[in-house]
Amino acid sequence: MPNGNAQNSRIECKDQQSSNFRRVIIYLIYLLSDWVSESDKIPSHSHKPTLQNQIVVLRVSLHCKARAGKVTKHISKMEGVTSFSIDMEAKKVTIIGHVTPLGVLASVSKVKNAQLWPSSTSSLPSLSSSMPR
Repeated sequence: MPNGNAQNSRIECKDQQSSNFRRVIIYLIYLLSDWVSESDKIPSHSHKPTLQNQIVVLRVSLHCKARAGKVTKHISKMEGVTSFSIDMEAKKVTIIGHVTPLGVLASVSKVKNAQLWPSSTSSLPSLSSSMPR
């Protein structure tokens, strides 16, 4: 009965493979549990950097009081904002709080077209001076 021996050796091979697979899984679980226990030792406050009060100045497309009211309502609901002011004439919105400039920009841009206020001294070269002639 050569077929019976071949079939038995296949079963033994499959059993050996599943046994090896179980060993690998158990080893991986061991490694992961060790890694998880190490991460428990890290203080939870170190995962998130604390934001300090920042001043973010935006140029916002404000053409009427209704739009300014919409922006005011939106900013007043933003998390981390401690105060803000809107200068309709200059189209300038100043936001102070535990916020990031890009976070504020992204949030206000959902309501009205906005961009970061250009600084008076730019660290980037102007486009015209960097273009080859």
